[in-house]
Amino acid sequence: MNEDIKRNTYEIISRFLALINSRDLDTLLREFNVSKPVFEEIEESLEEYFGGITPIALAPYEKAFNAEKHKRPPLDIYSMNTENCFGVECTLWINGKSSEPILHGELDLTGNKPIFRFKYIGS
Repeated sequence: MNEDIKRNTYEIISRFLALINSRDLDTLLREFNVSKPVFEEIEESLEEYFGGITPIALAPYEKAFNAEKHKRPPLDIYSMNTENCFGVECTLWINGKSSEPILHGELDLTGNKPIFRFKYIGS
C-alpha cells in the first residue's frame, strides 16, 4: 500500500472519529453521510463494548500500519473488487491503548476527494 493512501486513510478516519467523539451530527452527515439513526447505532456499539461512551481514536500513525507477529495491523487497508476502492478495518484505541472493537468501512479514492463510508463496529 503506498504512503499517500495510508496517509489519506489515517487522516480521514481520524477526522471521522473526532466527529463521533464531539457528537457533531451535522458535520458527520455532511462529510460522511452518517444520519442520526446511524450515529445512535455507533453510540450503542460503543456502550456495549465500554459500558459507556468514551473517546475513541486510531493507533498512533507510527504504529497504525505495523503488524505484530501473525497479527493484522491496527489499521488494515485492503483492495476490493472496484478499482480505487479499499476496505478498511481499524482497531479502536481508548486511552492510548488498543481495545477490542474494530471499525469497518470503505475508502473510495475514485474522485478528487477521498470518501470514507462507515459500515459497522464489531469484533
